[in-house]
Amino acid sequence: METFAEVRKSILKNKDEVSKTTGRQIVIVVKPTEGATYKNFVDIMDELNIAKIKTAPAIDDVNILDNEKAFMKQAGIL
Repeated sequence: METFAEVRKSILKNKDEVSKTTGRQIVIVVKPTEGATYKNFVDIMDELNIAKIKTAPAIDDVNILDNEKAFMKQAGIL
């Protein structure tokens, strides 16, 4: 499982890549699963704040795709 340092690094990398390739700000969609805790949610929101993501994140706990669930299971997240 990724640590929050790795999550932050990934957010910053993707933020820079989106900015460089499109000239736009990244949009983050947070998809908490049934296994997520309130602490998990607050922690990821803190990481977005630390990474200075200026757009408000979209939160979608309904439309989690099967391939997203499969990826999370494979990564040991779900």
